[in-house]
Amino acid sequence: MIADIQRRTVYRYQTAVLANAVSQRLRAMDVLVKADEGRLLILCPELSAEETAWLCKQLEKTIATDMGLDVRCAASLFPGEGLTFDGLQDTAVGKLGQTIDIRHQTKDLKKSSSPVIS
Repeated sequence: MIADIQRRTVYRYQTAVLANAVSQRLRAMDVLVKADEGRLLILCPELSAEETAWLCKQLEKTIATDMGLDVRCAASLFPGEGLTFDGLQDTAVGKLGQTIDIRHQTKDLKKSSSPVIS
């Protein structure tokens, strides 16, 4: 029971640090949402396909370098890939393939070189 509480606490901490790192790299109009276990969702209005691809690559690279976490990003574009929020989310999730769950990554975030921990 104590081990389970510790595991959940570490997971929540990792998720909060990851969300903070991601949010610092977004524009003021972008919205970051915790979609479900192990998944964050970013709404980026008015980004082109090229800008979205660049943002995904930058987030993956920065999080891997700063935090030592392996994350994957996928995007879907309105209206070409979906007309509803759920449709867009399903399309993006489908592009991800197998989701990487940060609960199984044990990097010590306190030793991270990332300036995002406040």
